[in-house]
Amino acid sequence: MDRRKPNPGARAVLGILLLAGLALCSAADPEQPAQIERLQQLLEDQQWEAVVTEAEAILADNPDNAAIRAKFGLALLGKARIEEPVLNKAKADQLEGATDPGAFFDPALFRTEVTYDDGLWSEAGKEFDKVLAQSPDNLDARVGLASIHGRAGDYEQQREQIRLAARAHAEDQEAGRLLLRFGEKYFASGRYDDALAIFGILVESFGEDATVVLDYGAAQFATSQYDDGIATVEKASALDPESENLHHTLAQMYIFRMYWEEAAAVYQRLAEQFPDNPMMTVQRGAALLPESVERGREILQKVVDADPEKSDGASTVASNLLLGLDQGNAADLVQLADELNARRLPHLAATVGGVLLVREPDNVAGRLVFAALYDGLRYFDLSLLMLRDAAKVIGEKPDSSVPFTRDDVIASQGRTYLRMGNDRQAVQAFLSADNPQKFFLPLGLAYERLHDYRKAYDYFIQVVEGGGTGPELVRASEHLAQEEYSAFENEP
Repeated sequence: MDRRKPNPGARAVLGILLLAGLALCSAADPEQPAQIERLQQLLEDQQWEAVVTEAEAILADNPDNAAIRAKFGLALLGKARIEEPVLNKAKADQLEGATDPGAFFDPALFRTEVTYDDGLWSEAGKEFDKVLAQSPDNLDARVGLASIHGRAGDYEQQREQIRLAARAHAEDQEAGRLLLRFGEKYFASGRYDDALAIFGILVESFGEDATVVLDYGAAQFATSQYDDGIATVEKASALDPESENLHHTLAQMYIFRMYWEEAAAVYQRLAEQFPDNPMMTVQRGAALLPESVERGREILQKVVDADPEKSDGASTVASNLLLGLDQGNAADLVQLADELNARRLPHLAATVGGVLLVREPDNVAGRLVFAALYDGLRYFDLSLLMLRDAAKVIGEKPDSSVPFTRDDVIASQGRTYLRMGNDRQAVQAFLSADNPQKFFLPLGLAYERLHDYRKAYDYFIQVVEGGGTGPELVRASEHLAQEEYSAFENEP
């Protein structure tokens, strides 16, 4: 889902780097001396040595200046983060003997390795402690300690620093947006529980900031609290009724929960708010399709009629939707959903799945569409629920499920378990297939992740010797080339 990104002001950008390389922001107080302003600018420019030199000189004469000491600590954190280019050996081996000089300029030939100077990291922490002993509400120091605790894996202490900072600066929206970055870093990396914990803290102090509320609702939704997430984003929409991204996120939530009328109503408001954006109209028409194909078709046709040359993406999408509906074949609609999902339009793909399910309540294709969408969005519980329903339909009404088979469902279940990191469940799923040979490669991958290299080797070898597809052969061969499998090569 699109989540509205924070936009702290121009004065708020600060060059402190988190573990993931994320630049944080900190508001400078215009009433502080000019030297604070200068250090702030140097931090923004990531001039760490200059900040250290100037801050040390000031602190030599005025060691009780907490604001300067906080900037000094932030500069130490900046210095502590070291980026070095490291040769990608696998890529270099591929280029061995290459005759094209341009091949050696491939960006993938080097990767960036980030390390930290633990001495500087520890020194920065001591400086922040000194600052807080004098000035407990100093935002820079709280942010710095939160970064340090996060890198150390002490997430409880990180959250405590964020909580104290949020309470002390509850009236400062820029402070809230700064602290929000900690949770956004976790959200972007798929650590939704950690993101939820931080957003939950911030919503207590910044509950009138629509961005904070939206992020909290998005994290709730991502952690399977679907209805709570929707309710929270509805509150955010009331706080910022003009936000396009916020309302688009709400509409997507409705769609993924199959609340078609609610989604269509949101898109109608967006279409009225942005009359020059035909994609809003397309999304409204698509959301109406599961409940009323006729109403949805009428709206989509108007978009196509207004742009018969398909000069923009909206009319192309509308035309493809209409074509898929006209063909009416379940396999064609599944393909259309896959294409929409590949174009990063999962909410529109969901409307196609909704059409399939409304047309035929026992439709396996519609369930597989939703299962794939949910899996891609990491809503694994919903994906597995759809797959269980699909397996039940196939078991009870196999004739109505053609061309889909039980093994099609098992393939999706296994992939979902692998993405969840539940490798043992994935193995059980693949082994229960009517034709397990189709799953020798994923079985090898699952056993490798379980560190059972003997079994993994057996399955990879069967892929190679059994004539798997081209990509399967390549991948199995790459895994067999790893050192872990050398011990099995000469066994009978």
